[in-house]
Order: sequence, then structure tokens, then C-alpha cells
Amino acid sequence: MDTAELEVRFDDSTTPVLGDRAPRVLLIGLAAGVLAEQMVHAMAFEYAPAGVGMSVMLLIPILALVLGRWVIGTGPSPTSLALLVSAALFAVLLSVRSSPVLITWNVAGVILILPVAIYFYGGAPIRRLTLWDHSRIVIRGLIESVVHPVQMARHDMPGWSRSIRATMGRSRPVLRGAVVALILLGVFGALLASADAVFANLVGSVFEWDIEAGIVMGAAVIALGIAWVVIAVARMAADRTPLPETGRRPGYLGRAETIVMLAPLTALFAVFVAIQFTYLFGGVDTIAATGGLTRADYYRQGFFQLVVVAALVTLLVLSVDWAHRRAGEQQEKPIAALYGSLVILTAVMVASAMVRLKLYVDSFGLTELRVYTTAFVMWIALLLVLLLATVVRGRREWFAAGSLAAAILIGLTLNGVNPDGLIARVNIDRHVSDGIELDADYLTGNLSSDAIPAIVGGVDQISDPCVRSELIAGVLGSVDTSGGWRSSHLGRSLASHALASLDVNTPPGCSG
Repeated sequence: MDTAELEVRFDDSTTPVLGDRAPRVLLIGLAAGVLAEQMVHAMAFEYAPAGVGMSVMLLIPILALVLGRWVIGTGPSPTSLALLVSAALFAVLLSVRSSPVLITWNVAGVILILPVAIYFYGGAPIRRLTLWDHSRIVIRGLIESVVHPVQMARHDMPGWSRSIRATMGRSRPVLRGAVVALILLGVFGALLASADAVFANLVGSVFEWDIEAGIVMGAAVIALGIAWVVIAVARMAADRTPLPETGRRPGYLGRAETIVMLAPLTALFAVFVAIQFTYLFGGVDTIAATGGLTRADYYRQGFFQLVVVAALVTLLVLSVDWAHRRAGEQQEKPIAALYGSLVILTAVMVASAMVRLKLYVDSFGLTELRVYTTAFVMWIALLLVLLLATVVRGRREWFAAGSLAAAILIGLTLNGVNPDGLIARVNIDRHVSDGIELDADYLTGNLSSDAIPAIVGGVDQISDPCVRSELIAGVLGSVDTSGGWRSSHLGRSLASHALASLDVNTPPGCSG
């Protein structure tokens, strides 16, 4: 699909979309803005930590779409509802996980899923869109969210719009005079204040509300900003102009070119896997056969290269399939076989990369980078399965939808796993069971409060009193409980309860 096709959705900007429901949407948007500002006020102006308030703020536009039948007169399609539920889960998880990576992931999940959910709100078939179409929908949706409230004022509420413009026209001379008056007052007031100390003190006492006024203005900006978003998503959901049907463009790669391109690469992958299969999965006993590499070098060797290969193969198969000019079913079988062979051989490489990573973790411990790299590799593995199930079988139109579902699944799984808690448990277990040195500074200095319950739970298993003392000293006082109920957070609450059970006495022989 080209850009013009996606633009047709908003081309008819003069057509009313909400009709007589526009005042209701406006009032709902303003009420939602006030509620959202109250939810995040402490976080925005008192530096309180994020929690329930942030989740509620992000849930408000989602809820407006879920209740669309009451708000705009029509409800979401099953596909859109599933996406909205996914976005809601990411919003709720902001008050569950404290990891900065997961916070970023969850916020991004809400922002990126919402435009796609809005696009499918009217029941557009999800399988017709490519990955590039999904990307353009997200970009287009973010841009159009700025425009739609203005279009509502102009085209859905023309009477209000004309009244406001007339009032502004009559007020323009007064506004111009007020601006000049403010400039004159500022200049002469500053000069007079510098000339007389009593007058200066009087002026200073009058303007002591500057900071509070700043907070009021900031609160107004937040409230109006959320109101704008709610109005935008409601109107975008109501604007259900479907994309026009288009046929697939004829490709420019024939059968011969495609086979000549893919066959040598498939042979190369087969040779690589066949020759190195034994030592790729051989573990520690095969290190001697790798040319004197250290264990760290052996485990690291090729891991990221293999991950890059897997990602590039996914893009290659998609690109070649898009550019390929299809012939009859019998003529396509050799190309499908090459696709399948490439994907299967790449899956073996992904498996070898995971084995290397596991051996590396067994020897050197778990870190955030290794956890999130594993998540990325798992997503690539799911994409390879999708390639086999869709592109290789001639059902490319389902690949984009499957990729989006896989990304959502990986994101939700990461939140469920709790990476910081997992890192703490794995590293403490290695120290307890194998006597491997524990990096207490990393556990207490680099991980979020999500790790504290696991750290506290493992402290009593550690025999070295000084290591226990270092862990305890590192986590004490690390949980911010300010901000009231709007900053309520399950992860921090569990961390606080865990810390309350700690024995904070320093063992004999340890400083602290």
C-alpha cells in the first residue's frame, strides 16, 4: 500500500465526524484531563515516584475507546478491543514494575498500540497490512492526534467555532492594548523598584505567588494535554473511512533471479551449521578444540553475529518475497523450499546462540543486557516460526499481525518474569551453590526495587557475613514511598515489606 492510500483516511477533513456527539466528547475530554492531572500532580510537581496515577492517566484514553459505544456511538471491533486490552495491560504494569527498561517498554507499548487499535476500530481486516503499513499507521496516528481536536472544533461544532472566532475578533484590540500595557508596567515597574527599597519590597510581596502560579499553569497544561489526547482518539476512532482495496504490485525478481540469489546463501548456511554443529552445542568440553580461546571468548564468540544474521535473514526473506514476481504454484515450490531451508538453518543458529548465552550466564552471571538480549532473540525465534507458517506457505498477509502479537507477548512476558528479580535470584543462587563471587554493588546499585524481594529472600542463604552486610546496606532506604496513594506501586510495596523483615545488624568483623 502506498502513502496516498493511508492518507485517504483523513483527506475529507471538512466532513463532520462526531456530529451531535461532539459536545459530549468535549466534556468527557475536559473531565478526563482534570482527572489525569490529579493523578499525576504529585509526580509532576513534587517529584513523587510514578505509580497508580501514571497508570490511570494512560488508561483514560484507552477506556474512552473501550466505552466508545457510549462516547462516540460505536464500539471497537474484536481486533481493536484485543489491542486495547493489551495497551491497558502495559498501562497497569507501570504500577507493578520499577525497572527503567520496563517502564520505557510499557509506555512505548501504550503509545504504539493505540494508533493501531484506533485504525482497526471499525473492523478493517488486520491481515491485509504489511509491517511497513503498521509503521505508517503509527506515525500517521501520532501526527493526526494533533489535528483532530482542531477539526472537531471547526467541522463538528461549527456554531461554537464561529462564536469563538467572533469573540476573539472583538477582543483583539483589547488584547493588543493589554500586551503593550504589560510591557510598559514591566519596564517602569522595574525602574521604580530599583529606585526605592520600600516599593521594591511591596512589588516582591505581590509577586510571591510566582511559583504557585507556575504550578497552576503546569497543571492546566497537563489537563488540557490529556483532554486533547482523549478528544483526538475519540474522533479518530469515529472516523472510519476504510482503506481502498489494492492489488499486490507485480514483483521485479523472476524465478531464476530469486533461486540464484537464495541457493548459494542456503548452501553457505548449511555448511556452517554442518561443520560447527558439534562444537556449537558441545559446551565446555569442546573449548580445547577452538584454538585456545578462553571460556569467556568462547561463550561470547559469534553470539551477536548470529543474532544479527537471524534478524537479517528475516528481513531478507520478507524483502525477496515482496520483490518476487510470482508464477504458477508448481514453479513456486523450489523458492518456498529455499525460504524454508534458510529459516530452519537460521533457527539452528539462533539455538546455538542461546546455548552460548546460557553457558556464559552459568559462568559469569546474569545481567540486564543478557536478559533483554535473550528477549530479543526469543522474538526473532518467534518471527522465524511466523515466516515458516506464513511467508513460506504463501500467506504473507498474516506475518505483520503475527509479528505485532509476538512483540506484545514478549513485552508482557518480560513484565511477568521480572528481570531485575530474576537477575538477583540467579546471581545469589550461583554464589550460594557454587561459591562464585557475588557482585553486591551491581545488585544494589544497578537494579531497581523490583530486585529487593529476591535480594532479601536470598540474604539468609549467604554464608559470608560481610557479603550479607553489603547487600543489606545497599538496599536499605532505597525505596521511595512518597507521593501518597497516587504513587502506590506494587513492586515498591513488596520491596518495602521485604525490607521491614531485614536484620540490619552488622555482623562481627565487617565495617558498616
